[in-house]
Amino acid sequence: MFKNDIPVIKLRWVSWAIALVLLAAGVVSLIVFNGFNLGVDFESGLSQRIQIAPTGLEVTYDGNLDTVISISASALSVEQRGEGGVATKSLRFTEYPTSGDLAQALNSVDGVSAHVIDGSLKSRDLLSGYGFPATLGTDPVGLNFRGAGSSSIEDVRSALTALGNVRVQTIGGGDSQTYQIR
Repeated sequence: MFKNDIPVIKLRWVSWAIALVLLAAGVVSLIVFNGFNLGVDFESGLSQRIQIAPTGLEVTYDGNLDTVISISASALSVEQRGEGGVATKSLRFTEYPTSGDLAQALNSVDGVSAHVIDGSLKSRDLLSGYGFPATLGTDPVGLNFRGAGSSSIEDVRSALTALGNVRVQTIGGGDSQTYQIR
């Protein structure tokens, strides 16, 4: 027989007593603290990130070519595809500093029509996100600009009060107008 044997059978009643005490403590804590606090990860509902960015331009196309508009960090590009090949026009923000300037350049592309909503917005603040690159057609495609609005987190909260228990958090700087809604 080894000298380091553990008398497991002798200590079974002590083990049962410790297990019962821990189980009772868990049941009492559930009752006292009103159940589990599962946190936001276990709550049902929608979690959505939004950015409030007013529309500065609306762009349409009336023609026979497949026309796609895309936005990069430094330019807006219009690509037209047809039987004759592919034609691309890149409008650099340094050459067209305002939304009004961009609209004039877009209007020079065959079949493209740009309607100016606010011509003073800076081109470098043009946002690319959901829906881009966008295929142009007769329905207007809105081009949104960062920091152009004046909405606050309180405006967003008051707009969503009818939905009930809605939580709104600001993401990023105040001028980005980006919010997390749960």
